[in-house]
Amino acid sequence: LAPLLASQAGETFTQFMNNRVPPDNTPEHANERTYRFVQSLEDFSAVREMRGLLESLTLGGLRNFHAHDHSLAVRKWRDRIGNCEWEHSSDCFVQAATSEST
Repeated sequence: LAPLLASQAGETFTQFMNNRVPPDNTPEHANERTYRFVQSLEDFSAVREMRGLLESLTLGGLRNFHAHDHSLAVRKWRDRIGNCEWEHSSDCFVQAATSEST
């Protein structure tokens, strides 16, 4: 969910990341830039907050949350995506992939 939250944050995340990722785009610094980008995603306040909420769920709560997401996906996509069925719900787009920015 981190990339989704960061993309919805728009300029807020861009500014946060620009303060942490060196502007050097040369190939020899690509690994460092990638590492710092991922670190920026993990350290971004909205991502930390979401992670805290998810970590506070019990195992049963997390399973219910996950099952609900797959149920919504099947109902929404089963007539539009081949093999998106109750037995193959992982072939459907789950909520995080289709959420609109708010």
